[in-house]
Amino acid sequence: MTISAHFNGTVIVPDEPVALLIDAALELEVKRTNGFSPEVAAAMEAASDPADTAGRLAALREFFAHAVEGADIPDEVLRREHMYGDSGR
Repeated sequence: MTISAHFNGTVIVPDEPVALLIDAALELEVKRTNGFSPEVAAAMEAASDPADTAGRLAALREFFAHAVEGADIPDEVLRREHMYGDSGR
């Protein structure tokens, strides 16, 4: 059986669902390919699109244009629960 997968920095993750029994003992042979996972390939394609890049740069310029220089935002306000309305879970 051949499975397309990618390494996420911690574990090998199949790119598609795999029909295997949970906790089944396996012997793997890992071969590197020149391809990328579907998610990485899509992100790379989007990033290489000049229109997408131009739009992102325009949004970034707009963001900085409205930034307040020297704004003093208290650390308490930047805590996750204040920003997202959750308890940090």
